[in-house]
Amino acid sequence: MGKAIAYTRGEYVSDLLKGRSDPQAMPRIVKRVAELTGLPDEFVRRSGGRLEIGAQTLLEPGVWITAPGSARIRIGSGTFLNLGVMVAAVELVEIGDHCMFANGCFVTDGNHRFDDPDQPVTWQGFTSKGPTRNGDNVWCGARVAARDSGAGSVAVRNGRRRSLRAVSRSCRSTPSSFGGCRST
Repeated sequence: MGKAIAYTRGEYVSDLLKGRSDPQAMPRIVKRVAELTGLPDEFVRRSGGRLEIGAQTLLEPGVWITAPGSARIRIGSGTFLNLGVMVAAVELVEIGDHCMFANGCFVTDGNHRFDDPDQPVTWQGFTSKGPTRNGDNVWCGARVAARDSGAGSVAVRNGRRRSLRAVSRSCRSTPSSFGGCRST
């Protein structure tokens, strides 16, 4: 057990943080985890990679990421998640390259189940309508919620280069020429 603990505190963390920037990082992880656990390489390969973080991505203090079970999260290269950003996956959440998420943003593909009135909501688990994908070069202002259900605020590309649109229950934004968002 001591070897496994030492590995998770050293080489594993280093390779995990390298992600796609080092093509040999994942094969090294698979090989070492298989050696330490006795699990077949193919099983480890299929089970791993639930969190992918691209090169030169910055996570500020207080960023919270959760992907229980087989859920997956992919965060592209050069992306910035500011203070208090939360990313929660039930199935799949993808954030593209060169994105910025301001303080307190929430990105998820899930929602709480509440279909059984005889059970507390906290016991009913989660549901997902499918992946939540934020493309490349997306900026979400403070406290934006990007979700599978479309509720809250969602930042999307509108098809024009360097042009974004954010829609919210509390404010409506339109495309701007500088690639950010402005209120109307």
